[in-house]
Amino acid sequence: MILHKKTILNNISKADCHENVLSSEDIEKVWQTAFLGGNVRKNSLGNVFISGDVVKRAYEIIKHKILVKGEMYGGNYFIACHPYGPHMDSFAEKDVVDDGTTVYKNVIIPLWIGGSNFGDHIVFYDQRLVDYGSAFGGKSEYNNERKHKLHADYSNLQFYNGNGEEMDKSAKFSVEDNIEWKPGNVIVFDSVQVHSSTRTEWTNKMGLLLKFKTRLTS
Repeated sequence: MILHKKTILNNISKADCHENVLSSEDIEKVWQTAFLGGNVRKNSLGNVFISGDVVKRAYEIIKHKILVKGEMYGGNYFIACHPYGPHMDSFAEKDVVDDGTTVYKNVIIPLWIGGSNFGDHIVFYDQRLVDYGSAFGGKSEYNNERKHKLHADYSNLQFYNGNGEEMDKSAKFSVEDNIEWKPGNVIVFDSVQVHSSTRTEWTNKMGLLLKFKTRLTS
């Protein structure tokens, strides 16, 4: 997989929430699968990430309900006790392989909410960046544990909007949509779209991130 600008921009679309896709039985099976032998790590904020074969096993349970026309290549479970700042979940530069594919869509599946019945929102921004997984404006002291590369100053980066058009360079993100974190829903968005999360009531929440790639267009 490589970064192929033309293919990525040709496939851009606005973030979309498909409501009530998963049943309560689906959700139970998927979140419990995370604890069947995955690779686990945590960060200094207390957020936990689970990856490995358990992600593929979870996808097999629900793939007939995930209507994304691409090949699932990765992802992870996450248990968050702290909201996320602006970032985008493309792939890592170390994983580049010229196999005729590039990043396409990501899917977030909310699984549960702790401490509240309201999971707040994921904020999806207008900005897309054709790049490897990145965080924006974060603290450099987290670099040792960070899986994304950090753009502390992103005011000169070339972002693209939901129509694949160049945006004016700016140090401010503009909001495309606020999508509620609600178990049962399936959220589909561009792999290169910047997003963050909010918190007012919840103490922790668990979700599953699935990443999809597609064939290059000429």
